[in-house]
Amino acid sequence: MKNVNAVLLAGFWVAAFVTHAFCVSVSAPVLRTTLPASWDENWFGSAAVYDLNNDGTMEIIAGRHSVLYVWDNKGTKLWRAPVGENASSPNDHGSSRQYAAPVVGDLDNDGNGEIAIAYSNKVAVYDHNGMIMSGWPQTFPGSDGEIRSIAGIDLNRDNRIEILAVKTSKGPVTVAWDITGKVVAGWPQVSGCDKCNDYGGYNQNIGAANLDSDSVPEVVSSYDICHIGIMHADGSPYPADPMFSKAGPWASSVPMFHKLDLAKQGWGADNNDRDEFTDSPPCFGDIDGDGLPEVILYSDHERAGEYVNRGNCLWVVNPDMTRVTGFETPLCSGMPLYTGYENNIVQVAPAPAVANITGDKRPEIVVPSYDGYMRCFSPDGTVLWEYNFDNGKSAFIGASGAVIGDLNADTIPEIVFTTYSVSQNVSNLIILDSKGVLLHKIPIAKRGSMSPPVLADIDGDHRVEIIISLKDVLGSGAGGVQIWDVASASDNLLPWPTGRGNNLRNGQGIQSDNTIKVIRTKKGTLNNSKETAVFEIYSMTGQLIGTQKMKQQNINSTVVLKTRNTSTGVFVYKIAKSNNY
Repeated sequence: MKNVNAVLLAGFWVAAFVTHAFCVSVSAPVLRTTLPASWDENWFGSAAVYDLNNDGTMEIIAGRHSVLYVWDNKGTKLWRAPVGENASSPNDHGSSRQYAAPVVGDLDNDGNGEIAIAYSNKVAVYDHNGMIMSGWPQTFPGSDGEIRSIAGIDLNRDNRIEILAVKTSKGPVTVAWDITGKVVAGWPQVSGCDKCNDYGGYNQNIGAANLDSDSVPEVVSSYDICHIGIMHADGSPYPADPMFSKAGPWASSVPMFHKLDLAKQGWGADNNDRDEFTDSPPCFGDIDGDGLPEVILYSDHERAGEYVNRGNCLWVVNPDMTRVTGFETPLCSGMPLYTGYENNIVQVAPAPAVANITGDKRPEIVVPSYDGYMRCFSPDGTVLWEYNFDNGKSAFIGASGAVIGDLNADTIPEIVFTTYSVSQNVSNLIILDSKGVLLHKIPIAKRGSMSPPVLADIDGDHRVEIIISLKDVLGSGAGGVQIWDVASASDNLLPWPTGRGNNLRNGQGIQSDNTIKVIRTKKGTLNNSKETAVFEIYSMTGQLIGTQKMKQQNINSTVVLKTRNTSTGVFVYKIAKSNNY
């Protein structure tokens, strides 16, 4: 195995890998504490771990029903805010739920962290002290519906984050605000576009990534229809490949029929397989190895002319709607075990996690299915393994989306997820190895957890903890957010550490390969005169912090960060281009 030792060089921490002849097994998670809170419940929103006040220590953030909570890394509640109200409010609860995870990061580039939440048809942005920032909250412009989907991305590359949202019901359903609360020019969408299609999203249906190497991200929305939306940063529709000209000129013109010929012509007769994306969060990864991310979706499998849910199907498409090799026809699961709704327990959310878990140069896709299996798909379109979390023989058991990280410092990631149920005390925190073999199955309280866990070092010892947000609270002052210790864990490899891949919730993870190293840096900058390569610098949440030229690094080199407002923390870098590559 490989262990990670932090070496201080010229004021910077560089991770050095030391080879050992033995392998440490993954330790069983041990519950450290349940954080104090009120009676609220959780839906599909992961917690977040972030240094909100830039003091070098982490805070834990969670949106639970109608309350936003922040605790310090010792578990002390710092503040709570009812949705749409300041932390100073005397009210303990708001009147609307939060369905999706909070967006967390330095959203306005001031050095401190902010938190964006969605509730009802509104979005609010909080500063690190729990006060609503000027210009917020904002209501989705023009139409009703609940915002169940929120993400952050720097649309115009000005080092400030725009807030994206998708709402339910009729369109336009996708909007972008700048961090001052103003609607970005060209949004909401779809509006005034012939042969564009949209209709509401019902579970974290928004993502964004630079899909075409122009340095500006595209926005991807998934819909409760047989189309998806791909838009430029200015809201204009992304063009489809000319092969789809009969369907229409835009990505959202192309219906998602399984048979490519039907998608090309823009329609298909009843009983032909075609999919909708009601609860399908868009994710991104370079599946085909061409240097650009593709759009990854796990759909609702249906047929034209009927509304029978037949399971899930995995789609991997380019932004022009051409299909990636190995995914020319989507890869489908079995029939659903459960499609009901009982006491706020809903069917499995088909939320992919995208990470390199086999050690090659391309990522795999790990995703739960309606048929009771967590599956891992190769980038070539084959099923590498499957783990059965529900056999359908008793009360429904669902699975959260997976998170992925190294829990024994051997540079091979593990897969972590939770289960949940309509029944009490049958749910578990589950850890699989990279081949899908069960390592640990630890009981968790009451109805379990529907939201993906979080892998994060909350106390600065370079050892990852697991944070889960239960569906229910324990009561008597104990809430539903728990910290679990994993004695064997390190923070050396966290390619998909939280729901939606990162704290901005935009569907991007950190796609590790052999060009990526882990670094730890103190505050400050240094100049480097021997600039021979261009490096991309990422936060451990997956956010691209900046691109710069630096001397090419080896394992004993000093890494130089020139990015603005770089605080103490953990970062990753990779070579983007070089004279020697």
